[in-house]
Amino acid sequence: MPDPAAPAKSLPKDDYRRVTTRQMWNLAGLTPLEWVKRAVASYREHKLEHRAVYFAFFALYSLAPALVVAVSTSVLVLNETAREEVLTDLKMTIREGLPGDASVLIISEMERLRKSTGWMVIAFGWTFLFYSGRTTLLTISSGLDAAYGVDERRRYWHRNVVAVGLVLLTTFSLLALSVVLQFAADELLLRLSPEGRWGWVRLVAVYGFKWVLAIGFLLAAVSLVYTYVPSCKLRWTVLTPGGAFFAATFLISTQAFRFYIQNYGRYGDTYGALAGVVVLMTWLWLTGMLLLFGGQLNSVIHRHALAELFRKDRERMLAARRFPPIGAISDPTPEEVDEELERDEAEEVAKKEAAKKDDPPPISAAARSGVMP
Repeated sequence: MPDPAAPAKSLPKDDYRRVTTRQMWNLAGLTPLEWVKRAVASYREHKLEHRAVYFAFFALYSLAPALVVAVSTSVLVLNETAREEVLTDLKMTIREGLPGDASVLIISEMERLRKSTGWMVIAFGWTFLFYSGRTTLLTISSGLDAAYGVDERRRYWHRNVVAVGLVLLTTFSLLALSVVLQFAADELLLRLSPEGRWGWVRLVAVYGFKWVLAIGFLLAAVSLVYTYVPSCKLRWTVLTPGGAFFAATFLISTQAFRFYIQNYGRYGDTYGALAGVVVLMTWLWLTGMLLLFGGQLNSVIHRHALAELFRKDRERMLAARRFPPIGAISDPTPEEVDEELERDEAEEVAKKEAAKKDDPPPISAAARSGVMP
């Protein structure tokens, strides 16, 4: 029978599935200021900003095969009308979402890929996307493991299958999202105004619809990363405080960086033809820092909540040992009673013998009267 005073054997220290969604949004009893202070201190201690540099490099390395897969698949699978609509919508999304020089670089690569594509190009794209995307996710995994204070304990095939599976899921989801955004937006336009009236209402509704879908996809993707990429066991939650932080700061920082590049940044004068690459690397580095800091925010809540659960479990176990419930202790058998009596008698005899040894020798009457023999 296990010792109830040792909860670590029955309660794994890195099993955070006990932490509920309500505890997450209650910050596990922490104040917002204390929560942020702990996250910033741990972020600096683990040097996650350095891991964001690795993330930016491998993410840039993954960009080329991802473009090959997206453009070549659209060219070979869709018909001409659908292909043009999907690629046009994808270009518009890139222009609106990325800084100027970076969007120009990606769109020029898309135009080049449209003219030279084929099944061999798709095979090349998928092969290198698997490798580079896997490396990118493993870089995130090492950063999140550092945030949670755990070591990589999964087997080689396990962590690679998780990384490749997330790459596949993200790629197909992005392609499906592009198609859904295009055709759903067209259907929404027809239903809102069949005769083409109320142009500004249609525009606001369509853009709002696209942003809602894009934000929903972003939250779902980051929740999968925060749940399955770390080596510890976590409960899957659609929306976490760290995920909400990343989604909000990612959208705001991207638009702010885009505004800066278009109005004040002069990367083309300094870097020339490499301006697009530099801008894209900077944007990916910012994205990596925000992604890892969001994971650090979640880890602070998880670790504090699990520590509180361990403390309550320990107090409950100690109370159960000190004050066992009625019926928890059975009546002793006759043999146990006889053994207990024999043990008590032996203890009494041992105490009497020890008392005799410790008593001083008796003093004679002559010695008491002071007469020497």
